[in-house]
Amino acid sequence: MMQELFRDLQNVAPLGFIVLDKNHMLYFANSYMVTQTGIGNDAAGREPASIYQGIDATALAAVLRLCDDYAGKAVIADDDHTQLEIHIQAAGETPRVLHGLLYFSFIDTDGCPYYALFFCEFPPRNTSPFHKSFSRALQEIRQTRIDQQRLLGELECANDQLLRSDKLASIGQLAAGVAHEINNPVGYVFSNLKTLASYVRDLIKIVDTVEDLDSLDEIRRLKQNLDYQYIRSDVEALIQESEEGIGRIKRIISSLQDFSHIGTNGFCAVDLHQGIESTLSIAGNDIRQKAVIVKEYGQLPPVECDISQIKQVVLNLVVNAAQAIATTGTITIRTGTKDTEAWLEVEDTGKGIDEASSQRIFEPFFTTKPLGQGTGLGLALSNSIIQKHQGRIEVFSELGKGTRFRVWLPIKQAAAKEPSNAV
Repeated sequence: MMQELFRDLQNVAPLGFIVLDKNHMLYFANSYMVTQTGIGNDAAGREPASIYQGIDATALAAVLRLCDDYAGKAVIADDDHTQLEIHIQAAGETPRVLHGLLYFSFIDTDGCPYYALFFCEFPPRNTSPFHKSFSRALQEIRQTRIDQQRLLGELECANDQLLRSDKLASIGQLAAGVAHEINNPVGYVFSNLKTLASYVRDLIKIVDTVEDLDSLDEIRRLKQNLDYQYIRSDVEALIQESEEGIGRIKRIISSLQDFSHIGTNGFCAVDLHQGIESTLSIAGNDIRQKAVIVKEYGQLPPVECDISQIKQVVLNLVVNAAQAIATTGTITIRTGTKDTEAWLEVEDTGKGIDEASSQRIFEPFFTTKPLGQGTGLGLALSNSIIQKHQGRIEVFSELGKGTRFRVWLPIKQAAAKEPSNAV
């Protein structure tokens, strides 16, 4: 079947193409390539780099790897990594170069893989309408590719700026709650220090008085008057309580510093539960005023993700859940796994979302909150973050009963990324 296909293609267009077999050996060359290079199909079974001048074996291997990785998609030769050349030096003629245009792999009916490599001369010797139109088309493709890369860069930059803005806005909204969280332990640590100062003065008084007393009975009476036994037991409790307060402050500040980090931590295997707990320690005060937090954690392996961005998603979902509750209610956070994916979900007992709104909640600037109480960016950015993680967000809601958001993440991120020159 493939031989018939090649015969049909030989005279379709003034393009040179060669086909390589699964071992990367020459399998076929069309008549244009044979005419231009002088190398016929009797060279089948040999390495292209050994029969075509100018083909670099390393560059060819890299192109074929791309074809393997992106089977079914054409790889356009529009950068240094995908350029192949065949040099032609005919007797009495000026040296010429056939440039690689595009390459792709395919599977024949016999189940064997093959590689098709297309070449053309630029500027073309033949000024036929085909050459002219094909040359223009390639130039347009290259320019379109450049424009696409520029736009993608601008979109990525704009998305990063939105993410930063949303993160800073979240921190601003939580500032009062964080201040309250810190103020509580600071208050009782300060009170404990004042009590400890009083105890220390009494203890110093006992020590200073020992030298002037004539008997142990007098020392005992002084200790009794100063309530020494109570001081001794209470000092230990005060120190332990103060240590707990300082530890609490330290955890809050550490979580805030970690959350407010601008930029990305990159993808690495992390404990998702630890990231959730860190986020809750920041938003805890605001949430506890509206809802009881119930945790139903499953068994999770380390999940490959950018934990800084996942924390932003968790914060957005938890804060939205609290805001959906009119007076008091419950927010349940669950985690689990299924096959190669991990999931986390946030469910509230709030007012719920109607069907029409649930279809639009991930649209930028769409919000169901009253005017001035929401930017409409939180869920849109969260959805963008999860899509970058090759995951998805599912929404289940019922008016008057509440809403449940489930976030799916691959446990291991796919290593391969689609190159810019694959179409």
